[in-house]
Amino acid sequence: FSFFEQLLQSGEQHDGQFKFISRTGREFYARAEGCAISSASQCYIAIIDITENIRTHMQLTEISERLQLAMDTSAAGTWELHLPSMHFYLDSHNHDICLAGPDRFDNTYSSFIALIHPDDHFMVDQHFRTAINAKTDIDISCRFVNPTGQAHFAHIRGRLVDTSVPASPRFIGIIWDITEKKLLEEKTEALR
Repeated sequence: FSFFEQLLQSGEQHDGQFKFISRTGREFYARAEGCAISSASQCYIAIIDITENIRTHMQLTEISERLQLAMDTSAAGTWELHLPSMHFYLDSHNHDICLAGPDRFDNTYSSFIALIHPDDHFMVDQHFRTAINAKTDIDISCRFVNPTGQAHFAHIRGRLVDTSVPASPRFIGIIWDITEKKLLEEKTEALR
């Protein structure tokens, strides 16, 4: 009613977005664009079905909210890499994130790298080596894979500590599971 009232009183083009119900009971969203011709006492209105756009927008909003929730509640575990011995320590939470069973991980750097998805091995190894040599922070995302091929996405962050004692330089950091976040991002991209 308000749309028609503005259209008739102003004599200018107006548009609006509305939810309609067809005679068969189907609900749909539409954009109405119209203009009034006062001399002929007529209105010309085009109605464009935008139901898919609205549904996609609603899905994107829901996914964004779930993504934010996943990011807010994601649990992380700690890790440590002792540089002189190249021993790699994972807490119990990281054993789950990295899919590190006792038969696959023996607290060495090489066994840690072996847990990583084959397509990400080189990238992660290079990132760690560069950080070790340049004494820079580690900040990388990768996939871990179990023997059956199931993959988890994870984000690894760490920094060098204890450089004042030559015998104990080490990297310490966190790893958190970002699998749900990645899946939601992929779904969002597909919807876009």
